Amino acid sequence: MSLPENELKMSSAKVSVYLNESPNQVVQGYEIILSQKCHIPKLNGKTLTVPMLFNPATGFRALYVDQNLESSVVFQGNTEIYHARQPREVALQLRLKDHEIWEKLKTRLLQLIDVNQLMPLVFARCFLSESQLIEYSPLLKAKQAYNLHEDMIKTHKVGLENILWKDKIQTLESMEDLTYFRKIFPNTTLKQIWLDKALLIQILDTAFEKGNSSKTEFDPFFEPLIKVNKDLKSRIHQDLFKQVVAHQKMDISKIAAKDMTVLDHWLDVYEQANQKIPDLIKDCKKIHQQFIGITFSVHEKFHRTLILSGICLLKIARISLNSSFFPKPIKR
Repeated sequence: MSLPENELKMSSAKVSVYLNESPNQVVQGYEIILSQKCHIPKLNGKTLTVPMLFNPATGFRALYVDQNLESSVVFQGNTEIYHARQPREVALQLRLKDHEIWEKLKTRLLQLIDVNQLMPLVFARCFLSESQLIEYSPLLKAKQAYNLHEDMIKTHKVGLENILWKDKIQTLESMEDLTYFRKIFPNTTLKQIWLDKALLIQILDTAFEKGNSSKTEFDPFFEPLIKVNKDLKSRIHQDLFKQVVAHQKMDISKIAAKDMTVLDHWLDVYEQANQKIPDLIKDCKKIHQQFIGITFSVHEKFHRTLILSGICLLKIARISLNSSFFPKPIKR
């Protein structure tokens, strides 16, 4: 209890709630300002201004939430005291343990959250755990999730960390979506269910072409193919390799007999991947296109030099059957 000129504020409060404006020139913790002039929640630093979410009781001055999330409320009013047996009315402040105001305020604050209004969700990190935040979050596009991540870092110095946020992020459909997702979770292995199929194919094809990890759950099947492809590129002249991939007429005499073993190994690894994930391999155009080019090159080399073993030809035929691709005989 104190006189009005003496503030009964809690210096160590985690969250402070005031009417219309903050009495603090320097904000120490987090603040909620209940304002009749506010229609849309606004977050400025650690101060969230919101509409009047409830009608405060007469004399309400402030509400404080401590580090243990226990709340107390300050009221100011007049009371009658006696001095020299004469009654006198004085203004006093009283801080009491809160029983329902904070719970009511918190509930209504969280009800403000929607896909177009995420500031209450950002602020709520000061009194909710991350798993609780995920429950209150609406379904977001990747860019919205990234903006939420950045706003949380600005407000709390910590962003989205729990991968369970992915349940609140819509299916990634484009490389732009993937870029935003990677800014939040740079080291997370991508799962097929998170990705539109066209995007997954693009990721795998790009990783194959550039010789990088796709950072998807299919890396155990694709990394051996990426590795052998790097070896193939290092063994065959770049211009000749481009002709192989483009199925163009080439001077096959430039393919040395020793390099045919690399083509043979490439087909081995391709067959292993094709047996495990045939649909994905078939849909990866750059990979399938190269398979066709290498198959043609092997057939051409065989017809010109007769150095390719019958085992390798049977291998090509078997892969071709699995891939629904039948190399046509070369016309003489």
